[in-house]
Amino acid sequence: MPKLCWRKPVRTRDDVTTMTLCESSEEKASPTKLTAYRKAIDNLDNDRKWQTDTAVGKRIGLYKLSGELGKGNFSQVKTGYHELTKERVAIKILDKTKLTAKAKKMLSREISVMESIHHQNVIRLFEVIETYTKYYLIMEHAAAGELFKRLISEGRMHESEAKNIFSQIVLAVKHLHDRNIVHRDIKAENVFLSSRGVAKLGDFGFSITVSSTHKYIDT
Repeated sequence: MPKLCWRKPVRTRDDVTTMTLCESSEEKASPTKLTAYRKAIDNLDNDRKWQTDTAVGKRIGLYKLSGELGKGNFSQVKTGYHELTKERVAIKILDKTKLTAKAKKMLSREISVMESIHHQNVIRLFEVIETYTKYYLIMEHAAAGELFKRLISEGRMHESEAKNIFSQIVLAVKHLHDRNIVHRDIKAENVFLSSRGVAKLGDFGFSITVSSTHKYIDT
């Protein structure tokens, strides 16, 4: 099985993901043997079912799209599964034709900030796929969903759990502030929980990068 390497997220003009293949010398020496990655890439071009699934919105690149996780004015978020690693991800889909100038600016800012940070309490952006009509943000999946929905469905949580979540968000905010990034939209709807109870801050559309920590007070 070849080793799969992830590059820094980039915006592309097609439906091919930005995953690259680190092949062993043995695999390179055997041109007739297709690796799992090469077979998947070949399917993107030649497999009729894959092409049909892509056309009807059931697939983007090497990701299968499943149920809807959420919806906004300009976007929807769906569950996705990577064809090779089987990893579950959250895929934010934005229709270019519906994006206002302000929404495009927020999207650019969100991508820029998320590319620059990697912390256990921040939702991670793996890559961005761009087609002629849509943007697809491939992000870390938080299995337990939004903190807001958790509070609505289950009501007030125990004080010890609330303190634990709060302390994790403080760590995320400190990580951002240490890099001169200000989130500016921290609320329960933008805090996500993993299946193990790890709190993760997401949605960086309103975030800004400042030149000095003294500017925090102005946000």
